Amino acid sequence: MAERRMWRLYTPLVALALGVSLATSHLPNGVSVLALFVAGGLVMLALLDWFGSEREAFRAE
Repeated sequence: MAERRMWRLYTPLVALALGVSLATSHLPNGVSVLALFVAGGLVMLALLDWFGSEREAFRAE
């Protein structure tokens, strides 16, 4: 379940955040850095979701 969420939810959001970062990299207002932080946070959420799901499956065995 967490793997499906990772690919269907988090991957497009990370790609969108990285696209925003790339598109705004020439602007001096810091939006690209903020988008990079958002992308990093989404990656961390995806990994935590996956690890939590694996831990729950291990406990259920």
